[in-house]
Amino acid sequence: MCAANLTEKCLFCNPRDFCQENQILLRSENLYLFAGLGQIVDGYILITPYRCDDHLNPLRCLADFPVKLLDELLFLRNLVSDFYQVTYSYGDAGMHFEHGRVNLCTQSMLGTRHCCHAHLCCYPVNIALWDYMHDLQTENLPNLYGLDEKCSNSQYLLIQVSTPRNTESPNSSKREQWITRIAIVPETMELTGQYFRRLLAQGIGEPELWDWSKYPMWERITKLKSEFRHWASTQDKYNIINDEDNTLRIDLTESFLNG
Repeated sequence: MCAANLTEKCLFCNPRDFCQENQILLRSENLYLFAGLGQIVDGYILITPYRCDDHLNPLRCLADFPVKLLDELLFLRNLVSDFYQVTYSYGDAGMHFEHGRVNLCTQSMLGTRHCCHAHLCCYPVNIALWDYMHDLQTENLPNLYGLDEKCSNSQYLLIQVSTPRNTESPNSSKREQWITRIAIVPETMELTGQYFRRLLAQGIGEPELWDWSKYPMWERITKLKSEFRHWASTQDKYNIINDEDNTLRIDLTESFLNG
């Protein structure tokens, strides 16, 4: 029986304790893909490390990632983008965001521990959420490798949105470019919990769907798991294997060589 409490245990460190280990789509060396509750649109995937509580190197946000781990994250993000482009006709390479060091949901009545566990939220839509951020100024960031230096110890919000280069062939690796924007959040400023989810739900015209506790959408999770397994079985760019326990794993070394 799963009786873990979100205020006492971190979901992303302990998915089994919450009976959500079957939402893990793919495992790599240090990170895994997770089908999250509250699928505002089909295909919502989180990229997250196995643990966030190493006292020598706590991974509370992406700005805490060393370069090697950031390489792995970006590789998996590109894998997710490939999945989106094949599976969802409206998706292109998608978008993703992170509430970096803001820990917004600890300010809500849920008080969830996993808000302090680094996780990148990916969706197969390309809505520029900064257009809805009327309460914050955003600025461009060349790439995620500058995140730590730019944000230092500040609270920040991160959004990346893909846009196609129409001058490139649809099959070209240079077809997609990423626009990265960040906002530094003043410590005195309190934002509404689930800030980006609210903006995304607003952007698709269904503002009530931001609340994953009210709209968990289990049927969309089941659909996503099936779609991801089908995609993994039909592509040869990545070295994805099915373990004896029916878990999908990726050999990063072989996949880097193939890519």
